Amino acid sequence: MVICMSPIGDVMRKRVAKFPGVVNCCQVDFFHAWPREACEKVAYNFLKEVEFENDDIRRGVGNFMSEIHLSIDKYNLIYKEKFKRQCYTTPKSFLELIEFYLKILGEKREKFGADKDMYTQGYEKMDNIGENVAALNEQIKVRKQEADIIASETKKLLDKVTVESEKAAIIASSAAETAEKAGIVLAEASAVREEAEAKFAEAEPALEAANKAANNMEVSDINEFKAYKACPEKAVDVCIGINWVIMPVGQKSKFGDWK
Repeated sequence: MVICMSPIGDVMRKRVAKFPGVVNCCQVDFFHAWPREACEKVAYNFLKEVEFENDDIRRGVGNFMSEIHLSIDKYNLIYKEKFKRQCYTTPKSFLELIEFYLKILGEKREKFGADKDMYTQGYEKMDNIGENVAALNEQIKVRKQEADIIASETKKLLDKVTVESEKAAIIASSAAETAEKAGIVLAEASAVREEAEAKFAEAEPALEAANKAANNMEVSDINEFKAYKACPEKAVDVCIGINWVIMPVGQKSKFGDWK
C-alpha cells in the first residue's frame, strides 16, 4: 500500500503524531525538487496548447516560471532561519503555478480581446461618423447655395414688389385726385341738374298751357295772326323757339321773320 502525503502545512505532522506507525513501520521515500531542466520541459509541454507568436516566446515563458519556482527555495531558507518554520515547494506547487498562469492568461486574453473588439467597433463608428459628417457638410454646402439663390430671388421679388407698390401708390393717389375732381364735377352737375329741374318745373305749367293753346288753334287764328303788320316782341321769340323745336337735327335754321 502506498500513501502519498505532502509535507506542506500541518496535515502530515499531525498524522504522524497520531499514527507513529506511519513512520516506524513504513518505508518513507522523499521526492526531491525537480531540477531546472525538468521544470522547463514540463512548463514547455503545458504551454504547447497555448497560442504564442513564436516558439521562442513559449520557451521564454516556461523558463521564467521555472526560475520563479526555483527561486522560492532560497527564500524558504531565509524564512526558516528567521521564523523557525519549514516551508516547502513541491512539483505540485509548480503545476499549480502553471495552471494559475494559464487561467490568468486566458482571462486576460478574453478581456483584452473584448476590449480590442470594443475599440475596433468604436474606431469603425468614428470612421463612419467622420464619413457621415463629411457627407452632411457637402449637403450643407449644397443647401447653402440653394438658400443663397432663393434669398437672391426673394430680394429681387421684394424689390419688384416695392417698385410696384410705389407705382400702385402713385396710381392710387392719382385715382384719389381724379375721384375728388369727379366728385366736384358730379356735385356741379348735380347742382346744374337741380337748377335745370327747378327751371323746368317753373316752365312746365307754361309749356302745358302753350301745348293746350296750340292744340286748340284753328286756321282762322293763324290768318288773323298773319294779318298783323307788326308782331309783339314776345310772339317773335315764341316763333323762333318753335322754329328751333321743329327744325331737324343738323339742319341750318332758315328762319327769316316772324311771318
